[in-house]
Amino acid sequence: MNESALQRRLLSDLNQRRYCCAVKLHPYIVGDPDIVGCYYGHIFLLECKVRYNRSSKIQQHRQAVWRNALAEVEEAREDFDVDEFLKELLK
Repeated sequence: MNESALQRRLLSDLNQRRYCCAVKLHPYIVGDPDIVGCYYGHIFLLECKVRYNRSSKIQQHRQAVWRNALAEVEEAREDFDVDEFLKELLK
């Protein structure tokens, strides 16, 4: 699976849920995560990574900026569990 396929799978799964909206961010700001969404009023961002890929330094910096604004930021891999993530988001 490549990152684009992972993004499509996650977006499809997230947008089928009630009170959830998620979109792919286009790289207007270098390093911003791939997906931004909201679930029951909670803002989240997902950085999609496949295989052994890791976030770059600029991606790590942008993730820290979003976390500082109290958004939930996660790295999503092929085995990312949307149900578990959304449950944790509401805690």
